[in-house]
Order: sequence, then C-alpha cells, then structure tokens
Amino acid sequence: MKKGPVQNIVLAFFTTLAFLLCGCSTMEQFCQRTGTLSDASIEISAIHRGLEGEDDVLSSRQIIVEANEIFQNNRGGLRVRGSTPVLIKNCRVYGNGRSGLRLERHADVLILYSRIYENKTSGIDVVDAKRIGIRRSELFRNLTAGIRIRDEIGAILTKVQLIDSRMFLNGQAGLFVSPNPGSKVVVDVSGCEIFQNRKSAVRIEGSTILTARRNTIFSNGSAGLFAISHDDFFPVIDVFENKIYFNSRAGILIQGGVTGSIGISNNWIYNNYESGIVCGIGDEYHTKYSSLGIYHNTIVANGSDFEGAGIRIDNNGTMDIQNNIIAYNLRAAIMTYHCRDASHNLLFANGQTPDYRPSRDYSFLIRRLQYGGCPAKGSGDILADPLFLDPDRYDFTLSDRSPAKGMASRLEIPYFAGFRNRDLGCLLVPGVNSHGGNR
Repeated sequence: MKKGPVQNIVLAFFTTLAFLLCGCSTMEQFCQRTGTLSDASIEISAIHRGLEGEDDVLSSRQIIVEANEIFQNNRGGLRVRGSTPVLIKNCRVYGNGRSGLRLERHADVLILYSRIYENKTSGIDVVDAKRIGIRRSELFRNLTAGIRIRDEIGAILTKVQLIDSRMFLNGQAGLFVSPNPGSKVVVDVSGCEIFQNRKSAVRIEGSTILTARRNTIFSNGSAGLFAISHDDFFPVIDVFENKIYFNSRAGILIQGGVTGSIGISNNWIYNNYESGIVCGIGDEYHTKYSSLGIYHNTIVANGSDFEGAGIRIDNNGTMDIQNNIIAYNLRAAIMTYHCRDASHNLLFANGQTPDYRPSRDYSFLIRRLQYGGCPAKGSGDILADPLFLDPDRYDFTLSDRSPAKGMASRLEIPYFAGFRNRDLGCLLVPGVNSHGGNR
C-alpha cells in the first residue's frame, strides 16, 4: 500500500480538523507522516502548466488530504484555516450540514480531482482566504452556490483559479463572488462547464477582477454572467473565447462595471432568452456607470417574447463596439442609449426583418430596426447575410464566401495581435469541447 496521504473515510468533523487548524506542531507532525515537503509553497498559478508540472505543485503542499469521503457532518465537512499550504485530492465531500469545504483566514488550498455536492449551503465557502486553486473537480447540487467567495474582516486580496472543472445544478449561482468594500478578489475561470444552476452561472460584485476564458456556460436560470457594481467599486471583467447560450436571461448582464485589457471578446453568444449582452437595463441601474469594450463576438438568435437585442446598452458610460457579427436577434442588433458607440459590425435579419436590400421601398425601415430605431448606420457596418457554415447545428464558423471575411477594423489591443485573419465576428471556435458547436 502506498505510504503517505491518509486513506480513511472521514466520519467525524472535529477529529479531522485537529490536523488542519492554523500552524501548530500537530500540523508539522502530520506533514512528516504524509512524507510531503515542508518548504515554502509555489504560486497557485503553477496549475496552468498542466500535468507536466503537477508533481511540483503537489510536492509543495505541506498537508495532503487524499482519497477521503467527508460526509453527513452536522456542520461543515472540512475547514482549513491559516496559511500552511494544503492539498485536497481525489475526495468526495457531500451531504454536510453547512458548506462542504470552508477555506478561511489566509488559507492556501489546492483542490484536485474532487467531487463536492449536496451540501446544505455552498459546496466551497471561501472567506478571507489567500489563494485557492480548483482543478478538474465537480461542484453540483449544493443548496446555495457551488463556490461562494466573500470576506468578513476587509482589506484582503484573495486569488482564486478555477480550471477545467464543472459546476451545475446548484441552488443559486455556480460561482458567487461578493467582496466587502476595501477588499479585492481576483478570479480566473478557464476551461469550465457551468450549467443548469438555478440562478446565474457566474455572479460577481464590487471590486472583483474576473478573467473568464474558454468556458461553456449554458442553460442557467438567470444570466450566464452577471456583474454588478456597489457604490464606487466596479467589477473588472475580461470575458473571451466562451460559448454562452440557452440562459434564461441575458448571456452577459452588466449593471455597472468595466472591461480590462481584453474586454468582452471572441465569444459565441446565442439563443439566450433575453439579449446577448445587456448593460444597465432597469430603472434602478440606469444611472450606473460602465465602460465596456465589446469586440469580435458572434451574437445570434437571442431574445423571446418581444424582449432581446444582440447588444443592449441602457446606461451612461463609454462603449466601444467593433467587429461583431450580430444576426437573427429578436428586437434589434444594437440598441444603445446615445445611438452611437458602434462601428465595423455585420448586422443581419435582426428585428425579425428580411434581407436588407437598398433597392427595396422599405429598406430604410429594415436598416433602422437593426439599430433599435437609431437613424444612422454605424461607420463601416455591413448589412448582409454572414453565411455561417451550419447555424442550424450551432456552428457559427464563417463559410469561405462570407462577406465578413477580411472586413474587421484594426484594434490596437495586444490580445488580437495573435490572430492573423481580419474577419468580423469571433476569430476562433470558442469554449470547451462539449455542448453546442464544434471545437
């Protein structure tokens, strides 16, 4: 039998915690018994290196909890407190009276290949932690959020990476981030599937910095991604290379926020119940400030019941909407507060209109419906069929004959320097290889 990490089934919550409370001699003895290294830990960002560098990641963990079942405790399943690096690997954590895992007070925890489900509050509750890494794990059927990140003491910087994992069927959001004023949470969500949660897939508030890349976000009970500001604290988001579809509200809903160095870019956003991208909708959010860059997205067939544009902007702020393909959305392609901010986009058959042909007597009406009633056409815009490869099967790749080929404006954004073509719309097939389209 392999020596090292404990292999028993955990039945008693408090006896398990004896080894996991902050920096004591008992912890050091436990480290020796596991045979792991007790030197300083490496950065959580090392998990991006994948399996090739995984041995280095594991060897830096001073406490290892491996191949355990942690279940049916009256309160939480497992609590980790303090800065000693902890690895939780190949565990099942379920049916506990509160959260499955509570990671608090400068906790530094890496979670691998684990299933966390059917807990009475969150699957993972992160409170005033330092660094949390979650990779190739599943969080599902928890009564509230799959992961909830917050703080209680303030002035904390928490870094969280959620990589190649699945969050689904949770009672609220898949991921819910709500820092107090004065604190900051930096979240990286990459390569994940987030679906069928009762509310949003991802909800972030206040001074959260979110990077969401290469995720598949679908069939959630509210918006796919929801960002909201609090007073003068604005979330900063970069959302790129995702598939966002079949959500019960907008694909992306922003009630106050700003985009970072990449913006909302290179996404397929389609078949959401309301609009594809919404900013500032509703009277209480109308005055909230937002500053967004929306580039190279393919936004198709959003809206139902007389509600839903490709992009709808209802509040003040600065917007830059360029190089998108926006087609077949229910009410309009672009509805903006000032009838401006958009250029070099391809628009087609939005507002339930037929092909735009200048020779038609009512062509002016078709054109205005693309812009939600605004009278002027955006600079460099094209009103034509994008000629997707197979839209009936949700494949929005451009065919060779597409009028969107080579028509994009040049963006002085370093991220786009890596793409050779200058097509409108999404420059790659986004998301993880699962639902909706090909990859």
